[in-house]
Amino acid sequence: MSKKAPKPIIYAYGFDKCRFMLPSSPHETNEFVVKFFAYESDCSFEEADGLIIPSGIFEEIYWENDYLGGREQKIRFDKAVLAAREKQLYNAFKSGVWTLFMLKTFDAQNLAHAKTNNVRILRTITLFEMMLALENATDRKGVFFVACQDAAPLVKVS
Repeated sequence: MSKKAPKPIIYAYGFDKCRFMLPSSPHETNEFVVKFFAYESDCSFEEADGLIIPSGIFEEIYWENDYLGGREQKIRFDKAVLAAREKQLYNAFKSGVWTLFMLKTFDAQNLAHAKTNNVRILRTITLFEMMLALENATDRKGVFFVACQDAAPLVKVS
């Protein structure tokens, strides 16, 4: 009797910083398990099989007026958290953990902003399912982008 291989565990990290309500329990499909972790959690990236991290959660970019009446762009970040996560990410990558960075920032509570920035808010699970379905496609990138464009958004912005 052969043993079933364990399902890959995917960490969806820091979505609370985008004002998403995190599920209280993991989401399991036939193919994988998704565990959602808050930004302040002490989870280790090295324990996952895959990571999904939204852009902009580690820093805050803002503008400040200078004494000459001009404006200067500033960046604020937590150096200790960023250094720890960077080390974990490096070690995870070395051990074969894949990482998806969501590059467009958005605020789940301000969907008009998402619409102006052409962000389609899809169920995270739908994205995973599409990635797995296209894993062996020859033009995976092109097919994935078309699938994202055609997908029904989780939230419709009028």
